[in-house]
Order: sequence, then structure tokens, then C-alpha cells
Amino acid sequence: MTQIPDTTPPDKPVDVITTVSVTPESKDRVEKYLIDLGKDIEANEPGCLQWEVFYLGSPGELVLIERFKDLSSAEDHRHIQYSRDALAHAAEQGWLSREPDIKILNSRGGFAFRKA
Repeated sequence: MTQIPDTTPPDKPVDVITTVSVTPESKDRVEKYLIDLGKDIEANEPGCLQWEVFYLGSPGELVLIERFKDLSSAEDHRHIQYSRDALAHAAEQGWLSREPDIKILNSRGGFAFRKA
């Protein structure tokens, strides 16, 4: 499991970007699985502020973008059973064409969202 860097301030948001490469025949199943997982996260994890699934330009590559309100919320997410089991389940089903690439970001400036 990817470790959250020690440099992460405990009171700042934690952003996670995961790139998942899936086999062509499993693309639709993985998409549904991830969307359903997101519903569980939304219902059970108030500290998860954002959880979205995107397609990259290349076929079979999905990106998950997660934002947690603070370090504690991100740590809680890592230890919830359904979260811990999600990628293992996808690997067991043969859905992945390679290991997921998980990156944990530490914001150093800028702005998050602007109202249109």
C-alpha cells in the first residue's frame, strides 16, 4: 500500500491520483466497479471531498482523483476494508494490464476551484 509522505501537513487536504490500466475486455466492468465503489466512499467517508473516475486519452487507462479534507481522513480511507480490497479484487479478476500507479500530492500553492 502506498505510504502518505511524512511531509504531508496534518491539517491540509491530501490529493491522490491513481492511474489504472485495464484489459480491453474488462473496461466496462472496471468502470462500473469503480463507480459503485465511489458511491460507497461518498456514503461512508465524509472526509473524502472528491472521488472521480476519468478516462485518459489512451484506451484502457482510467484515472482516479481523490481529495481528502486532511491527513486523518486520507489515513482512514487507506484502512477501510473495501478500499484496501478494491485494487486487489481488480487484480484477482484479471482486470488490470499492469500495477496501478498511485501518486500522493502535497499542494504547495495555487487555487483549487473557481466558481464560473
